[in-house]
Amino acid sequence: MALSFVDAYSKVNSEISIKVDLLEKGIKVTITNILDEMGQGVGAGLRGPLIERLNEMGVSMLTGVKYEHFENDGVVLVTKEGTRKTIPADTIVFAAGLKPCQKLYETIKDKVPEIRCIGDCVKARTIRDAIAEGYQTAVTL
Repeated sequence: MALSFVDAYSKVNSEISIKVDLLEKGIKVTITNILDEMGQGVGAGLRGPLIERLNEMGVSMLTGVKYEHFENDGVVLVTKEGTRKTIPADTIVFAAGLKPCQKLYETIKDKVPEIRCIGDCVKARTIRDAIAEGYQTAVTL
């Protein structure tokens, strides 16, 4: 079985853990990413060892790609060198990142004396960013 992870925004540590788990079960994994560097958003102390482990386990990694379309047997993309390539896969996991949702904020902002829009409500980011922003907001209350 071949599995292709299409990481538009590779920011979630649990995604990498899932990939490692699949590799340990003998499933071939290819990770593609529109960003120029794999694992952006992963802490500096973890990123190197995780990328090294994925390399040791034979994971194919392509960065800086542009996706053309999905087919029944894989993903068609253009590499950063400009080569059109099909990545074969039985299963494709598409992780496209997050879009902020301000629905609740917009609903209650005029109904309460004070409200702050922070975290993923503003912009999808890492947990580290969310904790720091939550702390900064709390100390200003």
